[in-house]
Formats: sequence, C-alpha cells, structure tokens
Amino acid sequence: MKIIKKDLTDKIYSKYIRDYPSTNPIRKQTFQIIVDLFLQTVTEELLEGNSVELRGFGVFERKLQKARCWAKDPRNGNYIDCFDHYKATFRQGKKLKAQMKEIPVQKS
Repeated sequence: MKIIKKDLTDKIYSKYIRDYPSTNPIRKQTFQIIVDLFLQTVTEELLEGNSVELRGFGVFERKLQKARCWAKDPRNGNYIDCFDHYKATFRQGKKLKAQMKEIPVQKS
C-alpha cells in the first residue's frame, strides 16, 4: 500500500488527537503546513549539499551520479547523452533497520 502526503498528514493528526487530548487542539491545516515545511527544509538542505540525519530513522544525503555513456531512450531506442548529476539517497538508521528485519516475509 502506498500513502501520499495527505494520508501521512491525516495519520499524524489522528495520532495527535488520540494521544494528546486537549481543550485547545491544533488545527489539521497546521499539521499540513508542518509536513510541507519539513519536506521543503529537507529538500533545501539537500540542494545546499548538506545531509539530514534523523536519529533512529535514517539519513537523507545528496550523492553524485556519474554519467553513463550507454543510456538508451526506451521510447525510440536512441542513445542519449548523460551527464553527471546529483540524486537524493536515503540510508536507514539502526532502529528502523532492526524493525524492518522483524517483519515476517510472506511467500507468494
């Protein structure tokens, strides 16, 4: 199952309402703004060449992808020019890695 940014915001808001009952709750739109600002900040830091480390979760980094001279356009079969470029990568943290290993594998 894939979740989108709106689903993520809804889940965070639901957990907030459930776990932090308050007489003056934060509005759902505020959570949408926070998620947008978080993603925007991570993007800006990567563009500046910085890595973003979230302890226990993982590290977002910018890595250089070297040019490949053998790239082929799948639509027409022509070879295309490829240049060095950067890509965003993610390395999972120890805690997340351990939790992922505990998931039972379902055989199909």
